[in-house]
Amino acid sequence: MDRAKVQRRFGRTLITVLLGVLLWIVMIQAWLVALNRPAARAWLAQALARKLTTVLAEPVRVADLRLTAFPPQIVVTGVEVGGVGASLLRLDRGEALLSQFRLREREVVLSQVRLKGLHINLDVPK
Repeated sequence: MDRAKVQRRFGRTLITVLLGVLLWIVMIQAWLVALNRPAARAWLAQALARKLTTVLAEPVRVADLRLTAFPPQIVVTGVEVGGVGASLLRLDRGEALLSQFRLREREVVLSQVRLKGLHINLDVPK
């Protein structure tokens, strides 16, 4: 094969790959922008509260949930575990920085977790 043909083919392949990567980045960013709209954030907060209520067997309320792509982070605010009058746990703000997504193991690896305004009530009657 002619060296010029190889260089042109490589150039076209490289441009195609870079455009594909750029398209994925734009799609992910558009998806995150859509998820950070107030209605979507409220829906995500309710979904998280339902899942945590099922897992903890205690009522859970989540006021807000935000997702960011760069850095990949989840931020929750206004988390409360327990009944209205007898809250077991209250968290003003929680931030989790994601480092890996292991799809095969269905696992998300967190590299940093920051909790602000964590209040634990140990005097809750049974």
